[in-house]
Amino acid sequence: MNGINRRQAGLALLACSALGARAQAARKYAVLSLAGEHMTVVSFKPQTGSHMDANEREVIALPDTSLDEALVLAIEKELLKAHPGSQPQLIVPGGPAHYANQSKFFDGEDFRPNAALDVAFKQLPATHLILVTRFRSSGGLKGVRTTSSGARTLEGLGFYLDAGWREMRGNLKYESSGLLAPYAHTRFSLVDLATHKLVKYEVSVASSVIDTPPGFRDPWQAVNTERKLQALQALLEAEAARIVPGLIS
Repeated sequence: MNGINRRQAGLALLACSALGARAQAARKYAVLSLAGEHMTVVSFKPQTGSHMDANEREVIALPDTSLDEALVLAIEKELLKAHPGSQPQLIVPGGPAHYANQSKFFDGEDFRPNAALDVAFKQLPATHLILVTRFRSSGGLKGVRTTSSGARTLEGLGFYLDAGWREMRGNLKYESSGLLAPYAHTRFSLVDLATHKLVKYEVSVASSVIDTPPGFRDPWQAVNTERKLQALQALLEAEAARIVPGLIS
């Protein structure tokens, strides 16, 4: 390639880059999280001779939309880093009707929100939607060492409990009340609202461990509610910081 052709190619690349930047700037984002309607507490139950998941599960309704609101604010933070001066439209879930039928929202690349959300989206002066929904995974806890195979299937927000678990630190077992592991299994999706098509998505399977003080038979009782909710919020905010820049690039 001679010098002129190289310059022409360079100019073409710059033009494409400029067009892409203008297209990104023209986007008007709406943001909605539907991950925080409830959490599931999974309690390990020993079993022998079976590969079935016999763990006990309890679904607990969350008292408000604070976790969804915290996640939406974390997403807004990343959007403003990428597009300073933009004004993302932050949506607060309007009750059970908005949370309904999440597993049916996407059929391939087609976005099919429930009726309540469809009405709400049609009133938005936005071109794109960043939507966070619960995700069902069979991968168990990521990066958390348990005394068993643990819960194989997890969905949305919750905690995994194992009263018999003891952490090894060097050659010593750490005295605690067992394992209390918050998890957040969610899906971040970018949707074109004009076409109702999925542009891009990424799945998040995040988890951590809360140190529990000794002296409790049940790790759930060893930590107060505020700290539990803070742990879930920290997982969601960290995943927003990790995922959103790539989602909108």
